[in-house]
Amino acid sequence: MVEKFDPLAAPENHLVPDENTRKALYDEVMKLRHEFRYGMGNSTVHWAYYQLLPHKNLTWAGFSTGVPWWETLFLTFGYAIIKYLMFKALSLGPEDAQKGLDKVKAGFDRCDQILSDGRQYLAGDRLTLADLAFVTSGAPMVLTGARPGSGDRRRSVFARRPFAEQ
Repeated sequence: MVEKFDPLAAPENHLVPDENTRKALYDEVMKLRHEFRYGMGNSTVHWAYYQLLPHKNLTWAGFSTGVPWWETLFLTFGYAIIKYLMFKALSLGPEDAQKGLDKVKAGFDRCDQILSDGRQYLAGDRLTLADLAFVTSGAPMVLTGARPGSGDRRRSVFARRPFAEQ
């Protein structure tokens, strides 16, 4: 979407800086985007699937909303098959979930480190694709209204009991 719509915006509103005129900023934005989207984002997905898939009531709407009736019918009786296949395909297990959670925490800590000098944006002086990559990768983990991370002042999903125990 960014590749299609970013060029249509006014230059001062581009999410991706011009590679030719602002090479250093472009490189920084793309590096951070990759770090947050693929490192933190994929880890968020693995952790969330491991936590949520065992609980059909938590995932039902995501799987069944806006799909043809026959898919809903299949899910009604075949959820266990879908869950098994997803666990297998993604190699989900407690170790993978913990590694994912550790990477997500590291992503929040990385963001804190970058912003610790008082800047408002991860790269440059305005919103870029780097900021959106962080937000979209971290947002699913923020369930309590606070930023997850290592600080004591933060209440986060990491301090909660596993879903199965709640």
